[in-house]
Amino acid sequence: MSDKQKKEKVPESAAKTETAPDSVQDSGSARPAKPEQEKEILTGIPSVGHRPRSTARKPLYSRKWMVPATYLAAAAIILALMWVIQDLRSTGTEPQTEEAAEDVRDVQDGQPLPEEEALPAGAPVERMQWPADPGETEVVMPFYDPAAGNEEKQAAILQQGNRYTPNTGIVLAREDNETFDVRAALSGEVTRAEKVPTVGNLVEITHEDGLKTIYYSLADVEVKPGDKVAQGDRIGKAGRNELGKAFGVHLHFEVHKDGEPVNPATLLEDPDTAGPAAPGGEPGQAGEPGETGGTGRTS
Repeated sequence: MSDKQKKEKVPESAAKTETAPDSVQDSGSARPAKPEQEKEILTGIPSVGHRPRSTARKPLYSRKWMVPATYLAAAAIILALMWVIQDLRSTGTEPQTEEAAEDVRDVQDGQPLPEEEALPAGAPVERMQWPADPGETEVVMPFYDPAAGNEEKQAAILQQGNRYTPNTGIVLAREDNETFDVRAALSGEVTRAEKVPTVGNLVEITHEDGLKTIYYSLADVEVKPGDKVAQGDRIGKAGRNELGKAFGVHLHFEVHKDGEPVNPATLLEDPDTAGPAAPGGEPGQAGEPGETGGTGRTS
């Protein structure tokens, strides 16, 4: 090979160096490329220790304006909720509860709403009825009322020997001294059914609103503790007892409210016709049923 041919054969690396891109061999204003950069440009392989510049965007939370904007948005939402709640309260409407929302969904789905345990429309409310037929019995001794006159108070005192006791109920009897049915004055539950030496057989029925009705001097008892009775159910027959032996066959009827005796005449169906019946004989003594005066209930 001649010297001329050797000179014409130039190494490829030298040719590449001579034909470097314009970005490196730019005008005199550009800095000359470092050897590592020249190698990276020529070979396309990044040099050791050189990291390419990332082009990914920074997340929103890393930006300085994002945190204040988040707080402002939260404050606006809270203020809006406060205004809505205040407006609902001022108009008398409250947000629907979960139960109400469930009922709305049931109606939308065509399902019937659950029935409420309430009295049907027009259902009568119980008012205390007479424990014995008012057409065949009369009041032979009234309730002792401390505010009544002396004559009425004397007519409402029970005497047993030398002992005088204010009557805490009313005494009912027939004019012919026969027995009669005794019925529940109100619906309730039997809480006592026993025999007491002085007053005889008694039945106590507990009702709602702190009321109790007590029936003394029964001959036959047809209920027992725990029984549920309806108003008007027969619970026994009128009989005799030691305390009211002067009345013969009779019923001693009491009403207690929260543990205190009250005048049954103020609660019975027609209290105006349940006036006191003054007993005969000496003041303070109970007369026989046939000797009573006053305005007792008669047929």
